[in-house]
Amino acid sequence: MRQLSETADLVVRGEVEAAGFRVDEVLRATSGSGVRAGARITLAPLPAGVPDMAHMSKLEAGQVVVLYLAQDPAAPTFRTLSGDFGVFDLSGSGAQTVATSRSQTMAVSGLLAEDPAASGHGLRTTLGELRAVAAQVR
Repeated sequence: MRQLSETADLVVRGEVEAAGFRVDEVLRATSGSGVRAGARITLAPLPAGVPDMAHMSKLEAGQVVVLYLAQDPAAPTFRTLSGDFGVFDLSGSGAQTVATSRSQTMAVSGLLAEDPAASGHGLRTTLGELRAVAAQVR
């Protein structure tokens, strides 16, 4: 998770909407980012030719997620780092909110360092742990 947080330009919690994404919380943003809680951002599709694109899920209106995003340098849009990689579905509420990696195969396998034993099984953690890791990255 730490490496994923370091790679992303923006880490946000919110809800997918028909016309983009409503940001409820910014867990991490690179310096100069103007994205704040309450903002609506545009999610761009991945470039054509991304391997395994046909096997990736879709972000659909109503989904509550944490997204690890890259900013498009040429437009005011964001995209996931690579399909399902960096997409965490949220369930529950408050301190018990659970974050589960969307992809089992394309997922980090540990919070601070990779865990080879967990590789290929996805990651299940709490929203609080995602916040803590994101806060450690500067």
